[in-house]
Amino acid sequence: MLLTHRMQNASHPKTGILCAETIRAIIGSEKQPAYFEICNLAADDRFAQLNIVEDLHLVYYCGVPIRTSNNIVIGTVFILDDKVREPLSLQHVTCEYKRRSPLSFQQER
Repeated sequence: MLLTHRMQNASHPKTGILCAETIRAIIGSEKQPAYFEICNLAADDRFAQLNIVEDLHLVYYCGVPIRTSNNIVIGTVFILDDKVREPLSLQHVTCEYKRRSPLSFQQER
């Protein structure tokens, strides 16, 4: 509950860099579904200075693109954690992506 409250009231102007990096990383990716994962943001020079890492101590990030039916990327869905994680397997990401894809729920309507 405290984390939710802090995130709602905190300013995180650089956080969008993770979403932008997710989209940049998946362009031309052979992995399907394409995803971008950082197991320890604090150990990665590109992201160690982000507010979510320094202030909220979130260190794990994994994002997948949200695509339209025309395969246009319109955003990302991601998870954050305060624990360093082992890399996900592509099989695990594929199962979860198909099971939870927000766009698939919208298209079923």
